Amino acid sequence: KLFKNFGINPFCPACGSQKGVLNGKNKSGVSQYKCKCGKRYTALTNTIFEGTDYTWDEMVNAVHMVINKESVDYIALNLRSTPLKTASAWLLQNKILYILAKMPAPKLGGVVQIDEKYFRENQKGSHDLISFLDGTSPRKARRHNYRSECGIFGPEFVNVLCAVDNAGHHFAECVCLGPMSEVELSTIDKHLDQVSYICSDNYEAYS
Repeated sequence: KLFKNFGINPFCPACGSQKGVLNGKNKSGVSQYKCKCGKRYTALTNTIFEGTDYTWDEMVNAVHMVINKESVDYIALNLRSTPLKTASAWLLQNKILYILAKMPAPKLGGVVQIDEKYFRENQKGSHDLISFLDGTSPRKARRHNYRSECGIFGPEFVNVLCAVDNAGHHFAECVCLGPMSEVELSTIDKHLDQVSYICSDNYEAYS
């Protein structure tokens, strides 16, 4: 009933119909439906809560706890009146995180702060390293602890474009090696709302 009250209409996983009729309960005690095609299913079929007996409030609280970055131990102790096993709480947390990671990220709006972060490239498993400066001469591996000829702006550094707005929505993506141009900067366009005010440093690409 709660699913229907919130406009969540279960559909048949076999044919997609939403005209299934109530048909008792499954082994977990959850009301199940029967479709004209013969398939039996519940409102939790093909969700991360399938096969569980969590109540509506417990499902909502589980998502709320994960979004608020509560620990696995906290979830295990506080989600239900009877504590969960740590392994069960960990599995539930990771299922929710997996689903959240697949949701489209909100666009950044208002005042958006943008800057770059540089990381040295990962050389693990790399052999015969070639200089980025001329493309022909070899270069030493990092273990020799020498300075980059161009500092952090050297092309052996991975450039990660980062942005955050006042609501805490953020964006981070590897855009190039070395300094970026207007072309690499334009990758952030689709992540910005129609009205945004960019706050950045004096790097020429931002202008």
